[in-house]
Amino acid sequence: MSAPRALDRSEVSWRSLVALRRSGSCRLLAPVLFGVLLAGAWGCANPVIDDKIEALGDEPLPDLEDFQFHRAGQPCVLCHGEYESEGPLMSVAGTLYQSRASKVPVENATVRIWDSFGATWETTTNCVGNFWVEKEDFDPAFPLHVEVVYQLAGAGPPKAQPMATRISRDGSCAGCHQDIASPTQFSPGRVYASPNPADAFPPISSTCPVIPPQDPPPGGTP
Repeated sequence: MSAPRALDRSEVSWRSLVALRRSGSCRLLAPVLFGVLLAGAWGCANPVIDDKIEALGDEPLPDLEDFQFHRAGQPCVLCHGEYESEGPLMSVAGTLYQSRASKVPVENATVRIWDSFGATWETTTNCVGNFWVEKEDFDPAFPLHVEVVYQLAGAGPPKAQPMATRISRDGSCAGCHQDIASPTQFSPGRVYASPNPADAFPPISSTCPVIPPQDPPPGGTP
């Protein structure tokens, strides 16, 4: 049997690994292969994530200085996660709307999160409905259970709306909950507070730096 030789990165493939295993050289070359594969993985981009980020398009509010009010309804952790490392790093983030068909956000709702070990965290929605958890504060173990607690206009106790299923692995709520009015086979639709579209919510704060969206008149397209 010929002596083992160092492999160029271009030669490392699953086919070559199978051939090495059959020839009995795999054990001898394991340290070399591991080093080459690790070096390749360290500098690799993720085309799936890159395509998702590119699909978000340009910043719709380029003059907005405070990050917490931008890109409502979009998957925040795509950029504010380990891959892009845009600060602040987030473990969970999303946008809360009044009802499934509504594009009007809910302000001052409480989002409660339980991870798979029972650790909990709470955060509050802002005037565009955005909420997030910074990873340094709470780095939960998936899957997660989530519920929102909100207040309707007028008197009455707060209401709670739990999420029917667990969050398996994606900290971006919009990774599944796309900004659409009706569920599809690809998405359950927006994250919303009330199952009753007739419920009235308190008005959005007049000091909000962004003009929140309004629902179209009856007969319009959500």
